[in-house]
Amino acid sequence: GQPNMGDNNPLNPFADNQEGPTRTDNRHRVTISGTWVPAWDLRISPVFRYKSAQAFNVLTGTDDNRDGLVRDLPAGVDTLNSGRGADFKQLDLRISKRFTLGRRAGVEVIAEGFNLTNADNPNTYVANQNDPAFGTPTRFAGDFRQTEQRLAQIGLRLDF
Repeated sequence: GQPNMGDNNPLNPFADNQEGPTRTDNRHRVTISGTWVPAWDLRISPVFRYKSAQAFNVLTGTDDNRDGLVRDLPAGVDTLNSGRGADFKQLDLRISKRFTLGRRAGVEVIAEGFNLTNADNPNTYVANQNDPAFGTPTRFAGDFRQTEQRLAQIGLRLDF
């Protein structure tokens, strides 16, 4: 059987007694996008994304209840994911221009930029409250399997 972990069981985060925000909980999410077509078959499309601070676990970093795991909650912390990290902000932009080739064909040149402001966007934090680095970010946008850091690409679309 599973060891007794009191009210919160980090091995079963979906148990009925698990209260508090989830790992993907953000109190606010806003996305603003649009397309502007000034002239000359040119299209300018920005996308701005914002998410309020993401939740993370606050842990003691020691096996206080002697169950063999070092995922114990400190005194005064009643729920998993009770810490809050930093906000996420990202501005992306797509610019495209279409050129006509003959009567029926055309080519569209596309340039895209992601995270143009090069925001750090941290999303993983030091959870051990006894660590001097507690609450500081350890993973950022651009890290492996994370969202983009600043990135650009160019493409072509042929229609006929």
